[in-house]
Amino acid sequence: MVTSLPLSTAGIDYEMIGEEKIYLIIPQGHPILNGKDLAGNSIHDPLSVTPEELNGQHFLISKEGQNLNTFAKNIFEECKITPGEMTEVAGSVTAYLLACYGNGLALITDSVFTTMIPMKKPVIATINNKSMSREVVAAYNSSVGLSVFTKAFIEITKETADSKLKQQIDSYWK
Repeated sequence: MVTSLPLSTAGIDYEMIGEEKIYLIIPQGHPILNGKDLAGNSIHDPLSVTPEELNGQHFLISKEGQNLNTFAKNIFEECKITPGEMTEVAGSVTAYLLACYGNGLALITDSVFTTMIPMKKPVIATINNKSMSREVVAAYNSSVGLSVFTKAFIEITKETADSKLKQQIDSYWK
């Protein structure tokens, strides 16, 4: 399977495929944005917000047990952010859509932009200009190993994932 680290199941090996960048999604018109220059804001030019600005804010996070939930909680701890309400949602796409329409802030992966039809675009931000990412891997049962076809699939995925992801993300922001 293709998933992100860390893996919590014993007997699973993996091969690195690439990395997903993670961004903070802020709905247009949110009070955090008052007085901020948003000209040119995009995934290529994210706004930087401080942890203090995020304290007490409503966050939309993936359900407990999902890697992005753990990632978000680690970021809150590392950056000393004390969220207000935290609403668990089905996943990144749901968090993104809810954030776009003003229902909270969300940490989402850049791959979400490849599945979305351009609509009400949010403000893309980082926390203190910090680059956030997670490693994407092809995971497999270590006792079974990999067939020649699976090895080929992993190699093709490694070769094309980053360039295809970049193309689709760039087309979203045009």
